[in-house]
Amino acid sequence: MKHWTRACLLSALVLPGLGQVVNRQFGKGMALIGAITLLFIAIFVKVLLDLAAVVGQAYVQTGGQPAGLSLPRVLEGIRHLDMTRLGLLVLMAIAVWAYSIYDAWKVGRYYKPPEGEKDI
Repeated sequence: MKHWTRACLLSALVLPGLGQVVNRQFGKGMALIGAITLLFIAIFVKVLLDLAAVVGQAYVQTGGQPAGLSLPRVLEGIRHLDMTRLGLLVLMAIAVWAYSIYDAWKVGRYYKPPEGEKDI
């Protein structure tokens, strides 16, 4: 398998930034891994906070009766949420992922392992 193919596949399928590490761009790879990790954490926290708000609101509307807390009621609450921030976070994660693949391909095409070292 060619070096650039391996680097692209690692960035695309395993972890964005891993292709840069394979290309020996450790700083850029760690920055991309850190960025995608922070974005995934932010997305996860945003989803949990939104879900907690919707469930809390549905619980209050039912007068504190857990039996009144149903999936359709929660889904209705989710439909009324502002998803702008979540959408921006997802778009930023997609942009980091796409840049990671492109950069791994671009740099990997010209990569030559140092003398005496075997290619990863």
